[in-house]
Amino acid sequence: MSARRVVSAIVAPYALLLASAYLISALISMLKWACGLVGAKASLPGLIPADIGFSAFAITVSLLLMYGAVEVEGRDIYLLVGSSLAVAGMVLQLMVAAANAADALIASLVGEVAEYSAAADLMRPDVMLGAASLPLLMGSLRGVRRLVGPYRRLT
Repeated sequence: MSARRVVSAIVAPYALLLASAYLISALISMLKWACGLVGAKASLPGLIPADIGFSAFAITVSLLLMYGAVEVEGRDIYLLVGSSLAVAGMVLQLMVAAANAADALIASLVGEVAEYSAAADLMRPDVMLGAASLPLLMGSLRGVRRLVGPYRRLT
C-alpha cells in the first residue's frame, strides 16, 4: 500500500468526523436560536451558542469537509478551503475573546465591577473544532503543493 493511500485512509475518516461535529453543533445552534425566537426554553448543551451566523458558518465548513472526504480527485482543494475556514473562525473567536478580556480590564481600571471568564469564549465549538482542523489544514496544504508543483516566479 502506497503512502498516499495510507494518508488518504486516515484523512477521510478524520474529515468526516470533523464535518459531523460541525454539522451537529450547527443544528443544535440553529435549534437554540429558533427556540429563542419563539420564547421556548431549550435544554440543549450550554457551550454551543444560539447564533444563526455560527450555524451558517458551521454548515459551510461541514459541507466542504464532507465533500473533501468523499471526493477523490480534488480532495486536497476542498479540505484546504474547509479547514482554512475552520481555522479562520477559530482565530476570529480568539480575537473576540481577547477583546472581551481587554474590555473587562479597561472597565475594572475605570472602577466598575467587571466579571470575565475566558472559559466561556474559549470553549465555544468554533475554537475547539478549529484547533482540531489544524492538522487537516497542514496536510491538505501539503497535498495542494504536491498538485501545483514547485514555486516558480512568473517574471
